[in-house]
Amino acid sequence: MPAARSLAILGRIESYAVGCVEIAPVAAGTTAEVTLELYDRPLDLSHGFQVTLSMEPTALDLAAWEKALAPAGTAWVDAFVPAAANEPQWLLDAMTTVAAAQAAGAGAQFQAQRTAASFDAKATTWLAAHAPTIRARARARMTDGSKAPPSPLLVDFLPSAAATQAQVTPTTFAGRPLTTSVSALAPFDWSADAADVIRLSGVFGLQLGALASLMADTTTTSTLAAQLAVDLDCAGLAQALVGPGESYPSCGASCTTTLCKDAIQGRAASATTSVDAALARMSLGVTASATPKVGPHAEVVSFGGSFTGTAQGVGTPFGLRGTVNGTPKP
Repeated sequence: MPAARSLAILGRIESYAVGCVEIAPVAAGTTAEVTLELYDRPLDLSHGFQVTLSMEPTALDLAAWEKALAPAGTAWVDAFVPAAANEPQWLLDAMTTVAAAQAAGAGAQFQAQRTAASFDAKATTWLAAHAPTIRARARARMTDGSKAPPSPLLVDFLPSAAATQAQVTPTTFAGRPLTTSVSALAPFDWSADAADVIRLSGVFGLQLGALASLMADTTTTSTLAAQLAVDLDCAGLAQALVGPGESYPSCGASCTTTLCKDAIQGRAASATTSVDAALARMSLGVTASATPKVGPHAEVVSFGGSFTGTAQGVGTPFGLRGTVNGTPKP
């Protein structure tokens, strides 16, 4: 190399580390030892990730979870079928509302046929022969739901405008698809420290009416309202009401079955809305750290670690803990 000329040496280990050092001019015919310091490059967290929070609650944690969720379940049942409700009338009134929304004049036609064909008496007889009551069925499912383990919570982490934050969207909870019952209250803190440990933290908001309804669907494949319609046997009730006839013009037994199912769905949706408006939202703050598996370009292939959480806003705060795992979104 030419003598008496300043040089710089650049070193790089793929995308993991980089360093540069400037060296003084070297006299001709001499050598010099140079120390090159390599600096760890930050992990690439700019891609979206699918993150799973798997709760590992103790018996005390589960008892606290049930205690927090049970009042919402009780309030939901009271809003769904009030204790003093005449259930045959309650159901037929809801079916009238559904019919009225389906076609002009259908509600009035259903009401006329309800009187002419003694739907109330038929419904009373049929429901009495198919115990327990709708309210009792709903209460039993809510009780079971409040005892179900609150895990796992699957969320999507997406890049945010801020380099150390991520937009978080919960997708499923305890195997059940999420809509509004669980949400992130703000972007999560999302970064990797100098030791390449991934750290995330943030707060989820839990709407207890929607969450109680969600957890009460023990099948995890439909909705609580759909399960209550199956429990009730809407097809059997419709056959008892109309037989080969109609509940209103062009609405035979199959159509009347759908009226029954949609009526229960409508009452359930109203109950959820009512409870969520009346009860305080529970918050679940989580803090996690995880060790990544890293690819050749400092990209995170997967990560795994643990988290701790605190639920508060309803009664006495309590803790939840477990494991956290993540993989890049497709």
